[in-house]
Amino acid sequence: MRKTRLGVTLVALALVVAACSGGGANDESPTTTPAAGGGGTSLTLVGENVSFDSKELTAPAGEQVTITFENRDSGIRHNLRINGPSGRIATEIESGPVTQTL
Repeated sequence: MRKTRLGVTLVALALVVAACSGGGANDESPTTTPAAGGGGTSLTLVGENVSFDSKELTAPAGEQVTITFENRDSGIRHNLRINGPSGRIATEIESGPVTQTL
């Protein structure tokens, strides 16, 4: 059940990110590192040239996940929003360059 929830959440994230981009993403993988203190996974998504560096983000089921979004597009407003079975979480809509974390 947890894998399904995480999968749904990450698919929702991919759809939100795709909707914000107005363009495609290349095939590079996102940065994935253990979270500080060994308590989960940290993912980084970069938006640059009105495109994203990854089409999807994945993390192990059952772990706490920290997602950092780096909007490198000067003057372009973005935010990061995740719609999942537990509700919605989001950062503020801000003009780049800016780094936001969920």
